[in-house]
Amino acid sequence: MIAVLSDVAARFGVGYVLAHALCRPDEAGRRFARFTALVVLASLGLVLALPPHGLTTPPLGGAALVLSTGLALLAERLCALRRNGGEHAVAAAAVAGTVGIFAQGLGTAGRSLAGFSALSGALVLGAVFLAMILGHFYLVVPKLAIAPLQRSIRLLGIGLATRTVVLGIVLVMAGPPAEALWRGELVFFALRVLFGLAAPAVLAWMAWEGARLRATRSATGILYGACVLVLAGEGAAVALAHGTGVPI
Repeated sequence: MIAVLSDVAARFGVGYVLAHALCRPDEAGRRFARFTALVVLASLGLVLALPPHGLTTPPLGGAALVLSTGLALLAERLCALRRNGGEHAVAAAAVAGTVGIFAQGLGTAGRSLAGFSALSGALVLGAVFLAMILGHFYLVVPKLAIAPLQRSIRLLGIGLATRTVVLGIVLVMAGPPAEALWRGELVFFALRVLFGLAAPAVLAWMAWEGARLRATRSATGILYGACVLVLAGEGAAVALAHGTGVPI
């Protein structure tokens, strides 16, 4: 259970900073970049503090996560002191974290597809929470351009599509180990797909329509629901990967 919590926390933190680096919501200002750094510090700090850290993460992955945490701390300090370079530190933390998550996936299931599965899951987690939290900034910065929110929701859609494709490839190539999903874990697998992929895709489309109409409050409310579903779906995916060895 602790190993599952560690993996989910790592995916969340890295996914959030990766989504920030890809969306580049510069219009939200330094405060948003600082908040991103704090999210990474909290989530990866939890990973590093848990007793079994390194149980499923190879040394390279653990070192990369430590480096990502250090870069997030640097980004937070630069933003807090209103110094230049905060966004660059966030981007560097995203690169280091990506290496760490990919290695973490390999440690869980021992095949290259596991790395891509872990990375796509992190992207979905990060994108949905980034979009939801960004939506709140429109309450305090009324003149904030709508483009950052639209970019984050678009990234969520891309992440969900990528996650679905990777899942399909994994199931085709897994062979006999995938049979465990059809026998003892079919209900949990179905819930993982329904709540972790299908339902969030519908909510992402609804949030996109809200953002397109500049109904930021409605879009943010919809993204709340998407966050809960994606978090539950990725938690189930990590638990099933640990239990069956299939990196879904």
